Formats: sequence, structure tokens, C-alpha cells
Amino acid sequence: MTFQSTVSATIGFGVVGELALDGPLRARPARLDSASAANNVVGRAFTIKDDATASFETSDDPQPLDVQAGGTGVFAGILANPKVYPLYGTAGDSLAASLTLPNNQMVELVQETAGIIIAVGAACAIGDWVWFSQTTGALQTTAPNAAAPGGTTRVPNGRITRYESAAAGLAVMEMNAIA
Repeated sequence: MTFQSTVSATIGFGVVGELALDGPLRARPARLDSASAANNVVGRAFTIKDDATASFETSDDPQPLDVQAGGTGVFAGILANPKVYPLYGTAGDSLAASLTLPNNQMVELVQETAGIIIAVGAACAIGDWVWFSQTTGALQTTAPNAAAPGGTTRVPNGRITRYESAAAGLAVMEMNAIA
């Protein structure tokens, strides 16, 4: 093992899916049930697949809310809190770092927050609107009032509030999906 010989001038400010700012917070539990478990990635958007109509008060076998990555249904939230899930690794290395979770995993989905760390695939600016892919749930941004990118849905009241970027990277998004 060698000793560290360089110090980076810039440091990372967080992990995708972690809360970045204090303020109002609303989250819900759900069970992952995506067509492809490869899209069950922390920091992506999910929609309701099955509303689990059985009541927890009256049913002998209440069912959790089932969600899928992306989709065109009702917005369920952003998959959050990466440090609370078991490490499943990757196909080639069971201890490899990964933000991808298997189906049938119970998770936390954030619907309202003053700031959550997200990964964006291209440049973004403060105030940009946030959209999610209906296929994968991956997030992207556009200038406010710009036309929706093809195959996307807007994260309800989602906008970038911190860390504009000239390329793909991390940013902080605020959102309020509660009407």
C-alpha cells in the first residue's frame, strides 16, 4: 500500500439520493417492481405501478405500494437514502459499490424536499426544470418553460437550486409533488 501523494483541489459534496438541504420533507415507503431491475437506481424517479388498495387497518394481508422506474403513471418520488440499503454489489463482484437495487426491495421515495442530490447527464443551471425518462427514470434538465424532452415527464415542481454544471455531474434539486 502506498501513501497518498496528491490532494484534490475540489471535493465531492455528497452522494446521489442523499438530502442536501434542511426543510420540508415528505417521503413514502414502496416496493420496487420495475420491468428491468437495472433501472432501480438511487436518485432516479419512480411512478406508481400498483396502488395497493388493501387497507392496513382492515386487511389481514396489507400490500405495499408497488413502483417502477420511470413510467407514465402518478409520480411516486425520487429513490433516496442510499446508505440504508444492503450492498448487493455487481454481477462480477459482490462487494462492488453500486446504487442499483433488486426488485422486491422496500425503499424510501422522496416527494417533497428543499434539496436532494441528483445526477444529471448534461450541463445544468440554477433554476432549470427537472424531467425524468419514462423508460428508465433517469433525470435531465431544461431551461424553465422549455419544451419537454421526448419521452419524459416533469418532476412535479422540480428545479435545480444548487451547483450548476458545465457537464454531467451532481446537482441539488428541490421539489414538491404534494398538491
